[in-house]
Amino acid sequence: MGIHLGAPSTSQVAPPQKPRKGHFFFANREFPRAPWWKRPNLRRLYFFIVVLIATNTANGFDGSMMNGLQTLSYWQDFFGHPQGSLLGLFNASMSLGSIVGQLPVPYLIDWFGRKIGLLIGCCIMILAIGLQSGAQNFGMFIAARLILGFGNTIVMGSAPLLIAEIAHPQDRAILVTLSASSYQSGAFIASWVTYGTLQIKSNWSWRLPSLLQGICTVIILSTLHWIPESPRWLIHHDRSDEARDILVHYHAEGDATDEFVQLEFSEIKVAIALDKEANQTASGIITNYTTEILPYGLRAKGYTWLNFCICLALFFNQYINGIALDAIHWKYYIVYCVFITFEVWVIWAFVIETRYTPMEEIAKYFDGPGTVDIGEVAAAGVKEHGMELAEHAETVEDKTVATQAVRELE
Repeated sequence: MGIHLGAPSTSQVAPPQKPRKGHFFFANREFPRAPWWKRPNLRRLYFFIVVLIATNTANGFDGSMMNGLQTLSYWQDFFGHPQGSLLGLFNASMSLGSIVGQLPVPYLIDWFGRKIGLLIGCCIMILAIGLQSGAQNFGMFIAARLILGFGNTIVMGSAPLLIAEIAHPQDRAILVTLSASSYQSGAFIASWVTYGTLQIKSNWSWRLPSLLQGICTVIILSTLHWIPESPRWLIHHDRSDEARDILVHYHAEGDATDEFVQLEFSEIKVAIALDKEANQTASGIITNYTTEILPYGLRAKGYTWLNFCICLALFFNQYINGIALDAIHWKYYIVYCVFITFEVWVIWAFVIETRYTPMEEIAKYFDGPGTVDIGEVAAAGVKEHGMELAEHAETVEDKTVATQAVRELE
């Protein structure tokens, strides 16, 4: 199957429908939303997800901290007031380490699991933060930044996938969005930390922010043992019983007969089986790289490609910005305005709306009406195991037919 580089055709696929208030769609059925604050296991799961979201908070802390350090006189004096390309190397070295670190990420987290990726990445980051905080010269600081970038890219390749793959479908979009936007919270914290350390009259004014950068990483490491592994990774590695136990425990409060969790488990199994059967061939979906829209076989690789492009852009910006601003001053901002305009056009022309749609069912918006209906196959699988689906779970197709009938009567 060839790779299609244009916008997928969705003319024959109905756009996502909005569920009734207090409900969500799954397997072409409408379910009442689960009040997570009333469910102990779901509350615990969301606490774990908040911990995972802290990975991007730490990332934002680092980006803002490096800008803040350059305002500290002790940092400037210690490193000889770097300027131009040397200052660019200071800023861009972490991104350079991240670019190198992209290479093993998809294989590591696909072969050994999302949690192993987090463990290895966090340990590397702790080592790098120690080296950075105790740096004695330019070379040691740059080496620490390179190592930090290497570890950070493993963490950032693991955590967002794990968040998307363990979250309850009713809240997945919100939690993934919070994960992406948490960068700004880390940047906000770092800006105040570096402002506060201005009062320290020693090299600890820059070493302390570097050390505090490790707090989020330590919290993640101390919690990682209790965070569940991705049920999708477990199913892909023929550990379906463990995956079912995780889904039942966290999404159904231990009720193995719950209709929704039966459908969820069945849908994941069907999607991964189809993905294996297709031998990871790609269609139009490969042009869009996020944790939500990629099938399991491409998810880690696609998300790594996304991170690789981000790291390249960061390396370019961090290395070139200072040089360009010295050369053409405020006119350099025009370059950003033009590029942002281009991004808006790409979003308007090519990005497809997938809201209200479960992860395993999103392919239909990219592969067209001939795509296997994962939801219906999952429902059939549940029925084959002797479980009747509840009558209150009204199908989306039934609602559409009913709506059309009402319009005809009107």
